[in-house]
Amino acid sequence: MGQIMSKYYFSAFLFLSAAQLQAATVSSIEFLDGQETDKYYNVQVTGSGFGEGPKVVAFDDFDNQTAADVELNKALIGQWTGGSSFSTRPKVVDFDDGKAIAVNTPGTYSAKISQIEYVFPESVDTIFFSYSVTVPEGRHFAGATQDGVFPQSSSWKFTWLLDGPNQTEGNIKYNVCIPSHVGRGNFMLVGNSISYGYYNMAPSWSWHTKNYMSFGVIPHETAPKDENGQLIFQMTGKKGKALLINKTDTPIFVDKNPNTSFDRVQFPGWFGNGDFTNFQAYYDDIYIATGRNAFARVELSDGLNLQDSTINLTMPITSWTDTKIVFRLSKSTYRKADQFYLRIYDKTNKSSSYNFLCGKCPKPPKV
Repeated sequence: MGQIMSKYYFSAFLFLSAAQLQAATVSSIEFLDGQETDKYYNVQVTGSGFGEGPKVVAFDDFDNQTAADVELNKALIGQWTGGSSFSTRPKVVDFDDGKAIAVNTPGTYSAKISQIEYVFPESVDTIFFSYSVTVPEGRHFAGATQDGVFPQSSSWKFTWLLDGPNQTEGNIKYNVCIPSHVGRGNFMLVGNSISYGYYNMAPSWSWHTKNYMSFGVIPHETAPKDENGQLIFQMTGKKGKALLINKTDTPIFVDKNPNTSFDRVQFPGWFGNGDFTNFQAYYDDIYIATGRNAFARVELSDGLNLQDSTINLTMPITSWTDTKIVFRLSKSTYRKADQFYLRIYDKTNKSSSYNFLCGKCPKPPKV
């Protein structure tokens, strides 16, 4: 299957503006013959107007893991730094036709946090990252005593983006949790130092299947504390209930923080409060890009737009030019849907969508 060129059945179309059509057009999408591995295909997108690509510093779907505890050097792109001082290393589990990491130890009332952390070689002020998170079948949401409910008492910080290793310094240094559950299905993009507001994420949440979340910030280049920057957040879980935020009316940093940068991101950030005897969460599909082109990316969805999607994966890019993009596609992902759509974003977060491939359709013979 890896040797079949998708150009035989590829059809591209755009559902956005003609201006965006001129900015990015695709002439072909094909699997690169002879470059597949046992777990991945290499997919090449050829066209024009792709612009400048992102600096992808990490991508991990954990399918390369072979030990019980996650190995920090087995990511497909990059390498994990470790975890914070209060956490243990996550366990690797079989999940969703691949692998994921489990972040709690059920069976005790108190939370037993397992965490991985990526520390940037130098502080950055711009980022885009995405991941999937699942409360698996038979388990409860953090702090809950029963299945399928958001508890009143819960402080699950799904991820934590911060400056420095000490989370308690967050009142004077930049930090924000993406998102933070504060009880009864209420979520916020908030930390100890800054709040980007409350958003109703509960209708988008899918129980016992993957929830795909993406977050990115680009501050104003010359006045990051005073002038408006750009913040994006996407959540895809329940079909027809995707949450899409593109916020351009607030500074990314605030005056009370001495710095205008951050140096690490943690998966998960923290969880506590409530009953944790039956809580478990699986994290997967983690992607991190930094730099002024961080919003440039390729996403793979099973719907024409995010509102119609239950899958929304950011693809690990191996090369990007104005006319050619190459990324790796997991074979297990390829088998998941009858139809996929490729969404190409530029560095300003404008996107173009294309019908990509038919995952379960009969493939024509190679000529």
